[in-house]
Amino acid sequence: MASVSAMSEKGETAFSRTQPYDTSFKAFLDKVTLELLSFLLGEEIIFAQELKETLFKQESIKPPLRVDCAYLAGSRQREADGPFVLHIEEETAPNEEVEGRLAEYAILLYRKHRLPIVQLLLCPFETKQLPRPPFQIKRGQEVRTLHHYEVVALWQREASELLERKQVRLYALLPTMKGITAELLIRSLREQRAFFAENESQLCEHLLWFDALLSRTTLLTAEDKRRVQYVMLNEFRGLLDEGYFVQLRAAESRQEGLAEGRQEGLAEGIIKGREEGLEAGLVEGLQEALLTATELRFPRLLDLAHERVKRASKPDDLRFALKGVKMATSEESARLLLELLAA
Repeated sequence: MASVSAMSEKGETAFSRTQPYDTSFKAFLDKVTLELLSFLLGEEIIFAQELKETLFKQESIKPPLRVDCAYLAGSRQREADGPFVLHIEEETAPNEEVEGRLAEYAILLYRKHRLPIVQLLLCPFETKQLPRPPFQIKRGQEVRTLHHYEVVALWQREASELLERKQVRLYALLPTMKGITAELLIRSLREQRAFFAENESQLCEHLLWFDALLSRTTLLTAEDKRRVQYVMLNEFRGLLDEGYFVQLRAAESRQEGLAEGRQEGLAEGIIKGREEGLEAGLVEGLQEALLTATELRFPRLLDLAHERVKRASKPDDLRFALKGVKMATSEESARLLLELLAA
């Protein structure tokens, strides 16, 4: 999930999430939509059409609310109930705002689609602040608002759910699931290789999603993670860019050093790039101004001005020529100024 932002209920400030997992989860969901939704909900989803939701508050100048994932969906077990809107929010670190945000989204989605709203809060990694539905708003002891939603905490779901059913297309989730071991993960990698034998590009995608979750999970020791990563490096070299894994999956201390170095380099690059960008913009602006001034005052010199401007890259030279053309009392004096530019 590229990161998703929403408006916070407090102070009307933007609630922004920049977790790398967001983009990975959304890309994974796009590839295995029906299987993953069925697994998360515990019922067979027979169709799911993504809804690109940007929900505006009416009569308001507030920015739009953007949901992580929303689908017009149908369930085989509850087919008689008709379609519904399935809204999924992914949170790696839920905070006190999430339940209120879900309630707000539910109302907005209902007003727009006039269909039942099923909401699922997906928490892939262990957290001490796991929300417990339903969400209640009370006045004293009286419940005034009651909002139901589902919570799926992947670390509480048994890995055997996927392994015993051979749901290989969902194996990328295994590093986050209860009961996982290094041996089971290594076995699952080899099962993925066999399953995707005819489509190496898909195998590569699934391995990268698997690796993204493996790096974040707290269910394995650092040693067990290294064992799994060693197998990935050695058995899948032909598929994955070795440099990617060497950089991202080295020893923790080396990772920190590389990250620090990259941050320093990035900061220097941003400063340098900003300076270069400002200068380039200044040069372009002065070039345009000089051409305009020449066309207005001495149109017969415009071709000469175009020729010289192309070669001029120093702001001071362009500024001097511009001032001279504006103040020139004759065409000949203006021609001389232009001929001196980038001579």
